[in-house]
Amino acid sequence: KQTVEIIKVLYRGADILILDEILAVGDYKFQEKSFARTRSLIDSGATLLLVSHSGEQITKLCSKALWLDKGHVKMYGPAEEVCRAYSQM
Repeated sequence: KQTVEIIKVLYRGADILILDEILAVGDYKFQEKSFARTRSLIDSGATLLLVSHSGEQITKLCSKALWLDKGHVKMYGPAEEVCRAYSQM
């Protein structure tokens, strides 16, 4: 049911997308379609708030990243720099 709701939102369009580890669910085909549609919405001006542990997804979809550790800001800046630091911890 959750994936159906996600598909509805992605194909209806939105000004702000809040995705919490959602691109990690479903089969490869679903992930690929969801990623492409999310990228399309961003390219058309939508704002994305993505919660993820996947540096690859973050750097592909986001220009900025915020790393939180136990509710405290550990690092904020360009997505590639933040993800690189996170992967080295």
